[in-house]
Amino acid sequence: MNVPPSGTIVFRFRPSTSARSIDPSFALGTACNQNGGTVCDGAGSCVVVPQVAMTTPADGGAPIANTTIAVTFTTAMSPASLTGQTAAGLCTGSIQVSLDDFASCVAFSAASASMSGGNTTATFTPAPGLLVNRAYKIRVTTAAKSASNIPLPAPFTQPTGFTTTSPNLCNGSIVISQVYGGGGNSLATYTNDFIELHNRGATDVNVAGWSVQYASSGGSFTAMTALAGVIPAGGYYLVQEASGGAVGMPLPAADATGMISMGATASDVPSTRRNFTAPPSSERFPAGKPRNRDPNPMFAPPY
Repeated sequence: MNVPPSGTIVFRFRPSTSARSIDPSFALGTACNQNGGTVCDGAGSCVVVPQVAMTTPADGGAPIANTTIAVTFTTAMSPASLTGQTAAGLCTGSIQVSLDDFASCVAFSAASASMSGGNTTATFTPAPGLLVNRAYKIRVTTAAKSASNIPLPAPFTQPTGFTTTSPNLCNGSIVISQVYGGGGNSLATYTNDFIELHNRGATDVNVAGWSVQYASSGGSFTAMTALAGVIPAGGYYLVQEASGGAVGMPLPAADATGMISMGATASDVPSTRRNFTAPPSSERFPAGKPRNRDPNPMFAPPY
């Protein structure tokens, strides 16, 4: 037995039994804690375990029925592992959508996902589409794997799901809600002629390049006022035109101004996305007082 000289300090080391928690050079799936990772990839790296970060539609959402399905993960994924079914029926694939708690699943237009966000987001398009006013859920199975070949640790299923809604068929629809001619004339209500437009949809509409046009009763369209700006969803757009005198109340602040002198008895006033070509059809409005085409106009004419 070798005895160390007096005053010598001896250190003895014992291999740590927890080496696997800090050394990534172990089999795939071994726990580790280096570089922000939590599991070994079997190739010497400690990597992140993939999780579902978000879904589109979101849980509890109410999307339009023509929505796509997207799943975003916490790390880059293997595109080959993110699959969907192309025929409705028994649920297959690693990303699934169902309206009957996965007794059956809807079909997608392709078996492979459209990848984005550095392979963190997988998007599928239901085919032919989702039904309206139905509750669906999204499920991701453990067949989904990260780019490091680490599977999802447990299946993910939306707790509540999402409920589809009908598309707003009025989106992009601009109508003429009021027309007034004879402004400023004797007994006129307003000092200026005007045309009021209304956006019936749920989305904003840019009217740059659009115009309103005018023709006397039975005449041709020879006058135009160009429009600009945006009509917000459910909003109104006032086009102020010429005045025949000082009689009447002034209009509210206009969104566009022109010099069209509109008849006090009848007129044709279309709106068009083209800057002077008259549309194939127009509407005739009796003038002399506002013609209200909407039950809730921007301002109520006093008649």
